[in-house]
Amino acid sequence: QTVVANWGQRPFEHAAPSNHKCLTTTSLPTPTIADGSDYFDTVLYSGDGSSSKTVTGYSFTPDFLWIKERTNNGGDYGHRLMNSVRGADVSLRSNGSNSERDSSSTIGGGVEAFVSGGFRIDQNTSGGSANNNNQNNSTSTYVAWAWLANTADSSNNDGNITSNIRKNTTAGFSIAVYPFDNNNGNQTVGHGLGQIPDLVIRKDTNVGDPWSVYSKAVGFTQRSSLQNTAAWSGTTTFGSASATTSVNRANNMNSGTYIDWSFVSVPGFSKIGTYEGNGDPDGPFVFTDFRVGWLLLKEVTDTGSWLIWDVKRRTFSPQGPYLLADDSAQESTTALVDFLSNGFKIRTSTGSMNTDGEDYLYYAIAENPLQANGGLAR
Repeated sequence: QTVVANWGQRPFEHAAPSNHKCLTTTSLPTPTIADGSDYFDTVLYSGDGSSSKTVTGYSFTPDFLWIKERTNNGGDYGHRLMNSVRGADVSLRSNGSNSERDSSSTIGGGVEAFVSGGFRIDQNTSGGSANNNNQNNSTSTYVAWAWLANTADSSNNDGNITSNIRKNTTAGFSIAVYPFDNNNGNQTVGHGLGQIPDLVIRKDTNVGDPWSVYSKAVGFTQRSSLQNTAAWSGTTTFGSASATTSVNRANNMNSGTYIDWSFVSVPGFSKIGTYEGNGDPDGPFVFTDFRVGWLLLKEVTDTGSWLIWDVKRRTFSPQGPYLLADDSAQESTTALVDFLSNGFKIRTSTGSMNTDGEDYLYYAIAENPLQANGGLAR
């Protein structure tokens, strides 16, 4: 017998039955965000040691910028995180508990301003030094991840602490800066997203306390720290209650000024959740419904580093170059994960990514949603 199938290569003789669609990516729901780079993007650049350097390449002016030197270890080659609410010229480092650093008063300088499509790095030559290991060392290459918050700063009074926020409800992201007084007990602070955050990253700016990281998937009564490899524990600055659609909880913190970066999953653009390891080099596949462009992973139930990949440092799978958010080390080129058209797949049995029965938190951001990626599949 001969069977001839029409997969769409020629017109159909009959109309499709009602409530049926063609088996093609164009039949999927149209995503809210068709191009992830409109709200998040990665830019690579090389340092030149100049007194002032402007780095561009984004389709937006960054509101949250995270820079890491790729080729050196230790010293001032660590991570630097800046945001538009506090100002581009002050930064925190994810691999340490230090309070905020002002680049304009630090030998070597650093990012000084956000500009259209990027940022500007200036040297500070006080003390006779002109080096800029922080973001523009002449022998270094860098990666810079940027998020768009999209609105002007505004006061938020949803909690009993007034927060100064910048938010992007389309992309599920907000920055909230607020004062905390430990004499006032349990407090709440508005995040502005209208949904319970899937991920909250918290850091003081002037006290020097450790980072705090919370996830709805893990439970807000459990806390991790961005600066180390420890497992989630019950020691929490959220207290015993979860976040709500309007506020995060604040408790057991030293008095000072704090920042909450809050994120919610957006179909076709971002996904935050957990997966269970199987201990096999042919590891688990995690469905995201988009082609992954950036990925953060952390083991939940045991020790393990915070690992970060992106498609700009290697444009094909398996993804090799990864950085550790908890360490100033240069990037490793070991290939451990595949980025696919609709998710990612673990390609190692290493404990920090795939111990049998252990849980892992992930935060993935799209390069392209599956519906809008031209039908790419793998």
